This record gives sequence, C-alpha cells and structure tokens, in this order.
Amino acid sequence: MAHDALSYRAADTAALRKPQPAASLWQRIKRRPESADKATETRANVRVAIAAMLIAFAVFAPFGSAGMRHAARNLPGNAVSDIIVDAADRWHAAMERLGPARLRVIVRNAIDDFRMAQWPWR
Repeated sequence: MAHDALSYRAADTAALRKPQPAASLWQRIKRRPESADKATETRANVRVAIAAMLIAFAVFAPFGSAGMRHAARNLPGNAVSDIIVDAADRWHAAMERLGPARLRVIVRNAIDDFRMAQWPWR
C-alpha cells in the first residue's frame, strides 16, 4: 500500500506543477561556459578563434591566390621573401590551372558588369 500512496502523491504533485515555457532555439543551442574558471573559458575562446581562422584560411587559400601573390610581391626584398614570392607564384599558377582563381575573376567580372549595366528606369 505504501508504494501505491507514493505513486499517487507523485502523480498529484506532477499535476500541480506549473508548466515550464519551452526553451527558445537560441537557449538550446548556445554554448554554456565549460566552467567558472577563467583559464578554461580563455582556452575555449582560443580554440574557437583558431578554428575560425583555419576556416577563413581554407576559403581564402584557393580563391584568394591572386591576393596572396600580390601581398608576397609587396614584401621587402630578401632571401626569405624570394622564397615566399616563388611559393605564392607557384600556388597561384596551380589555382589557375585547377580553376578556383579563374572562378573568382569570373564572379568579380559578372558583379562589375551587373553594377555597370544601364537600367531603363535610371
């Protein structure tokens, strides 16, 4: 009988509880701090920043090879910059041969043509 009384009491208290509002999508997906320790939070922020930079570099490397080549050619002349310029030239040649460098030029020209178009309502 004690078991039945407990189960009835649990059912009664569950029915009396106020319904909790559903958590918003943002509340469900936002990242909570790993702990109250500032060092742990800093390490987590550094990991996120490194991941963001690697993703940006992964996008920039194939499609921005002309910019890398231009930046390398603007370095002051010395033995190290000669190696960097040579590597940038070879990378840009490879990206032109494979296509990403040409794709950037094609997209840029299409955007420029669209911007310079003479529209009838102008």
